[in-house]
Amino acid sequence: MICSLYFHHISDDILYYTNTKPQEFERKLVLLLEGSYTFVTPRFCLDENNDLQQRKYVILTFDDGYADQFINAREILKRYAIKATFFIITNFVGKKNSWNVKATYRSTHLTWKQIEILKSEGHEIGSHSATHRPLTTLSDEEIENEYFLSKSVIDERLGCSTDFFSYPYGLSPKRSFIQKYYKLAFSTVKSPSFDLSDPYFLRRDFKILD
Repeated sequence: MICSLYFHHISDDILYYTNTKPQEFERKLVLLLEGSYTFVTPRFCLDENNDLQQRKYVILTFDDGYADQFINAREILKRYAIKATFFIITNFVGKKNSWNVKATYRSTHLTWKQIEILKSEGHEIGSHSATHRPLTTLSDEEIENEYFLSKSVIDERLGCSTDFFSYPYGLSPKRSFIQKYYKLAFSTVKSPSFDLSDPYFLRRDFKILD
């Protein structure tokens, strides 16, 4: 069985529904480890030699690429030798989250230096689009640009192929474009586990064990 867990902010200070306090974040990781889950990255799913039914696996992901993920989650991940996947919004790297018109606060996104450090420590970096606009509201040309431009920027900055995508707001448009650029894509449709029958709509949840 394989599951995927997603987080946004990891902070003691932010009062917003997508925030998880660091102590609660660590508690969830410990519960998973005590429940005999093995943490893997999405790349694990691409290896046909890996039997996804043999053990309990979990993919840990972070959306939006906030700096507090680096500041507060990184040391916790190190403590338990867990590798995660960070989905970044390329037009907002190092900037405030002005794209989030619902938020009553402003928070800084990861800088390229922080992203490079995460990559060097073995974490995966994926795309969360260029602008975080809901893809289902865009034209075909705009959708493809969100896929292509964000991937191109990450590939160039990190010197590697960006194979994984997380849909802004979990909203997936038609699949014809994304298959040209990515190997797996994640939604936020909640499910305790998933299979790879649809690699461009992998389900995630924000709680697996409580």
